[in-house]
Amino acid sequence: MNRRSTVILLLAAAIFSLVLLSGCHRATPQPPSPYAPAWKAAFRSELDTLGYMPRYDLTFHISPENGWLDGEAKLTYSHREPGNWHALYFRLYPNLSRYGGSMEINGTTVNGTAVPITYEAHRTALKVPIPETLPPNQKVHVDIKYTLKWPSKGDGVYTEFGESGKVLMLPEAYPILAVPQATDSSDPKWNLEMPAPWGDVLFSQSALYKATVTVPKDMVIAASGTEITRTVSGPSATSVWVTGPAREFAMIMSRSFKTYTTEAYGTRVTSYFVPSDAEAGKVAAEYSAAALRIYSDKIVPYPFTDFRVVEAPLTYHGMEYPEMNALGFGLYRRQRYSLEFLVAHEVGHQWWYNMVGNDQIRYPWLDEGLTEYNTVLYYEAIYGKHGVPSSGSLIKNRWMAPYKLLVARGEDSSLDKPTTEYKAKDYEVLAYAKAALFFNAIREEIGDDAYDRFLTTYATRMRWKISTPDYLLSAVEESSQHNVKPLYDKWILGR
Repeated sequence: MNRRSTVILLLAAAIFSLVLLSGCHRATPQPPSPYAPAWKAAFRSELDTLGYMPRYDLTFHISPENGWLDGEAKLTYSHREPGNWHALYFRLYPNLSRYGGSMEINGTTVNGTAVPITYEAHRTALKVPIPETLPPNQKVHVDIKYTLKWPSKGDGVYTEFGESGKVLMLPEAYPILAVPQATDSSDPKWNLEMPAPWGDVLFSQSALYKATVTVPKDMVIAASGTEITRTVSGPSATSVWVTGPAREFAMIMSRSFKTYTTEAYGTRVTSYFVPSDAEAGKVAAEYSAAALRIYSDKIVPYPFTDFRVVEAPLTYHGMEYPEMNALGFGLYRRQRYSLEFLVAHEVGHQWWYNMVGNDQIRYPWLDEGLTEYNTVLYYEAIYGKHGVPSSGSLIKNRWMAPYKLLVARGEDSSLDKPTTEYKAKDYEVLAYAKAALFFNAIREEIGDDAYDRFLTTYATRMRWKISTPDYLLSAVEESSQHNVKPLYDKWILGR
């Protein structure tokens, strides 16, 4: 073998060794996202784009017999706005008078340093100072320890928060970061609005959640997201839950719950109900699965592994939570005839509330009207445009008839106002029925195909963000090439 051949062989061996080493390096697996189990496999790549989201690590030790829990909320927040911030604000929703709970803060640290806190907005908000300020493009870690007590109400009492009918409702059971709005000064304006006794209370950013929940082992929990582990130790059980992007982490629980499971496009749909309402509980699951399929086809796909529908002490009303809806006992019993409609409505909030958010106090019609009109899409898909019940009868009887009565009484008004400026008796007719008629007018103006394009454009563009009427109108006009401002002026502004 000559010298030239020897050199070539040595070079080849060296290159081959480098290739092997490089291949080993590339093959090193990346650690899976802890939130991946909450996503259907086809959507998990989206997690790579959500590094900016707030991340909560929650711990709950719940004592149902005593009516309290010990909690810890750890938040990692990435500051993406201009200006050096000097404080963060959190909402303490259980302290609202309509909830009747009591949340007391026991200790708070920022980046490991203990800080003094201040209660604001009638103790429904918490100011947490940042010792060394928070510059743009930096993260801050906040750890809040607290104790929460909830009210116990009699059977048959409408209960958003607390215990009634052997069911415990625990939405917003931890300090939730308030929504910041940029200002000309360094620090933002924080949304600390006081909600009305009617309408929704929550206004929050999308976030990713991990929650560790310890309860008596015979307690059945329905919660936002996906349960990834459950461990029994003596009389207690501890479960760990993770979510996709969610406006909050909510829990509903009862020792009485039974479950029924079905499926919708790869999503596990689980219904929770008391034993005497098993038939209605199964029907609620199938209605929910149908609505998930229809809205996935008409808007954008529902991306999560789980969805839950829960029988709850809400009389004949419903309430939306991320990846979960609650429906009142009455809908499973005497008012069973309204169950399908309420299911179709509340499932729609998974798109117009959780996926696309908005200030539900400042613009209550924005999500409620669009969600209410979603039911037309549901009824057309299930029964056809001229079936029984028909979407036309829905428009005429559920929305137009009560709205005409309101007009006849001289009590019609603009929708461009916060919930606190509505009258209680007129709120649903305006924010739901009149707003739904606005979306019906848009659909009649631009046509069915353009309306479907609008829904997809709007949901895609505002996914996990906070919308306003301007964003909605822009999506309509881009999707249809129609100027719908005159319809907005008529139905929303009342001009």
